[in-house]
Amino acid sequence: MSDLVLHALSEVLGPGTLEPHFQPIVSLQEGTPAGVEALARWRGSDDVITSASALRTAADRAGLRAPLAAAMTQAALAVFSTSAWAAGLTLSLNATASDLEEGGFGRNLPTWANAAGVPLERVWLELTEEERPRDMAELAKTLNSLRRLGVRVAADDFGTGYAGLSWLLSLPLDGVKLDASFTEALPATTATAVAQAVAGLGAALNLRLTAEGIETEQQRALLMSYGFGFGQGRLFGMPQATWS
Repeated sequence: MSDLVLHALSEVLGPGTLEPHFQPIVSLQEGTPAGVEALARWRGSDDVITSASALRTAADRAGLRAPLAAAMTQAALAVFSTSAWAAGLTLSLNATASDLEEGGFGRNLPTWANAAGVPLERVWLELTEEERPRDMAELAKTLNSLRRLGVRVAADDFGTGYAGLSWLLSLPLDGVKLDASFTEALPATTATAVAQAVAGLGAALNLRLTAEGIETEQQRALLMSYGFGFGQGRLFGMPQATWS
């Protein structure tokens, strides 16, 4: 990780270090981890942890979004590659459209993974919906290049941002992740209808279906009955720096 990036982030957030945390992604049927999602945290010199959203906001204000994405990805790959708990698991990394379009993320990811010794076949790239792509065709081209190398691509927080059906039509996807807001509202009628609709689309398009924000066994059972194969949330474990 670049010392310049750490210094720049320290100027915004105060003394500290960038620390990837990992949240398990679990097979709903078996209840066993299939992978982990890497989430950015900033550990201050006072040992206080800054959340991913607050860290991203601070980086945005300072014009450090692309350096943050690069530093976080390299840190996550380094920890994942040397951790015994990661054996046999996949690693999900978050990226935005601008990371891929402007920050060189897609071009550099294979280099970063190779340097860390993580096979690209074990990497899932989760494309967040928080912003609209400037050029959908160019973004699709970048994603296809990564997929040819073994990376799999999922639409993250599906149903809440700019993605929706247009992403299913225009981008090469291997999976979708139902946003936690729908999971948390189950078994409300509207949330049920949305979850079932997403499951139906996913099955028709042969996409891996993952639900975020699972907190109860009832939610897990409902999502399994709709066709979701994977999930993450408090029921299975919150993000941690390491797993035993």
